[in-house]
Amino acid sequence: LPDHRDLMSREAKALSGSILQSVKLRPARAHLKKREARSEAVRLEAAALARKNNERLRAVDIEAWYEDIKQHTFRTTFLPISQDDARAIIEAYDLRKSGKGHGGRKG
Repeated sequence: LPDHRDLMSREAKALSGSILQSVKLRPARAHLKKREARSEAVRLEAAALARKNNERLRAVDIEAWYEDIKQHTFRTTFLPISQDDARAIIEAYDLRKSGKGHGGRKG
């Protein structure tokens, strides 16, 4: 009588051989090309979204439209300020608007 382990080993080899014959592996290059195509599509979509956002922001950017109204408005002087200063101005404005600035008086 053959050893059970030997019999199981032969059956396992035969089974794994038949399984391997039925398995079809995709070429790695095709998978990578699909991934690259998806990455390129995502990159192009992100670039289009960035362009659209930039156009939207430029529409309210005074540098984009001031020259068109310059002759119809008061003389304007632009002063450079830091982001921290800009944030402080916004915070002070919000406090005053909410009635919490200047002793709680609105206006």
